[in-house]
Amino acid sequence: MAATSANAANFRSDTAFIASQKGAIAEQSQVAKGDLNGDGLEDFVIVLVTEASPSPNQQLVVLLKSNSGDFGVAASSSPEMRVGMGCCWVDSLQIRNGSIYIQNNAKTACSMEAATHQFKFYRGVWRLIGLKIVFHEHCDDAQKSVTRDFNLLTGKSIVTETGKAPTTSKRGSTQLPIYLLKDFDFNNGFGLPE
Repeated sequence: MAATSANAANFRSDTAFIASQKGAIAEQSQVAKGDLNGDGLEDFVIVLVTEASPSPNQQLVVLLKSNSGDFGVAASSSPEMRVGMGCCWVDSLQIRNGSIYIQNNAKTACSMEAATHQFKFYRGVWRLIGLKIVFHEHCDDAQKSVTRDFNLLTGKSIVTETGKAPTTSKRGSTQLPIYLLKDFDFNNGFGLPE
């Protein structure tokens, strides 16, 4: 069963929620705690990993705490196939300043990429408001890094390249589409302007 905002069940804890999900792999699921809606109560965001064939699925789930002490599902992405170790994986999950930060990493023999997606409840929807992608090539003699940082609310971006002399930084601005948490697919390029 995929966790959805239509799921009216309440849970006493993050572990109770994970245990209630069919095929959940608790030891591979990740949990972050913090206040997401400014009510002073500690909420949860979970990367829920569930058994599936040929590879486990993963899903981003937001649980908000009520005054009664129970947690209810406020939002979730669709289950997506987990690509696996050595290629792509969720490295970090945090709640800071009312936002969800989820970092996905990918690597090849000569490159590494880290993408941090920032989600927040904004104007009535859980949406992507920030994206930062750091790409590093390390096989060449002149190693190179490119950092692309996007504010999806304002459309402003900063692209910085290092490893070549001199370091360059470009600022830009563009109208960006709205990307919602419910559509998050765990790919590093989710929300990346074309």
